[in-house]
Amino acid sequence: MTEDEFWSARPVLEHIKQFAHARMCAPFAVLGAALPRAVGIIPPVNCLPPPPARSSINLFIALCGPSGAGKGTSE
Repeated sequence: MTEDEFWSARPVLEHIKQFAHARMCAPFAVLGAALPRAVGIIPPVNCLPPPPARSSINLFIALCGPSGAGKGTSE
């Protein structure tokens, strides 16, 4: 899958890419900042089904880069 195919796969991905370009941010960094917010609104009673065991939905993202690279702007 190419990068263009990825961003055009869903309307919400196209919107995230368009938003990132409007804010002059890297689209994948904006996606990385948006995904934990989306996972954070899922109630903890919703779990992934077995096997091997029920587990909660967790996601950790680290935006890394030197000072001024746009980490804060992406958030």
